[in-house]
Amino acid sequence: MRSWFLIAAVFTVAILSGCQGAANGTPVSINNGIQNGNGLTLSVTQPIDESVVRTSPVTVSGNTSAGAEVTVNGLSVSLEGGHFTAQVELEEGPNSIEVTARNSSGKQALKYLTVVYIP
Repeated sequence: MRSWFLIAAVFTVAILSGCQGAANGTPVSINNGIQNGNGLTLSVTQPIDESVVRTSPVTVSGNTSAGAEVTVNGLSVSLEGGHFTAQVELEEGPNSIEVTARNSSGKQALKYLTVVYIP
């Protein structure tokens, strides 16, 4: 079990080191959410980053700005009042989940999560 946590930690560091920036619409992390400096927000409320789960699929849910389009791992997700929910099938071990919100002017906010699935 330790090896899964080590893999997840290394994977998370690799993702975070590629997600730096703070100007010109580059996504910036704000607690569990993202705000890109142009009014577009994205927060993922479930699952918690780096969590360990025992069932698949996992529910991915959160909130974004009204009128934004959301994808989870590249698949479109419908919005209800700025809230989204999607089901993501997991493979055993660490799984990366990418949530993207894009507004009508093309600005985007990203959130990366790692979820470890141990059946």
